[in-house]
Amino acid sequence: MLGSLDTAPLARRLEEAEANFSAGQAALEKLLRSPLSEELAQERAALAQAEAELAGARQKAERTRLLYEQGAVPKVTLEERIENFYLPINLARVQILCPEYAAAQHLSTTNNHRVPKR
Repeated sequence: MLGSLDTAPLARRLEEAEANFSAGQAALEKLLRSPLSEELAQERAALAQAEAELAGARQKAERTRLLYEQGAVPKVTLEERIENFYLPINLARVQILCPEYAAAQHLSTTNNHRVPKR
């Protein structure tokens, strides 16, 4: 006599797995459409802009350093360019390491590099 295999428990587990998979897909799609993903896109755009500004400031500082070495610009101009290069970097560090302080001081790399109020 051949025995029969009861597949009902396997079928239930398969249905559960399929339901869990569908629920996971729905949750992922919801996350991708959520404001969080929009915020992430905005943050990525802000990062790209900051990186471009940093690259521009680096080029200006380097160009000014070369001009200073040739005697074409005064030392104060070189110092200003170097300060302008490091200011956004330092502001970004404050925003990352201490976002509450940055928010309270209204620090932003996009608002003309405000310095904190004293």
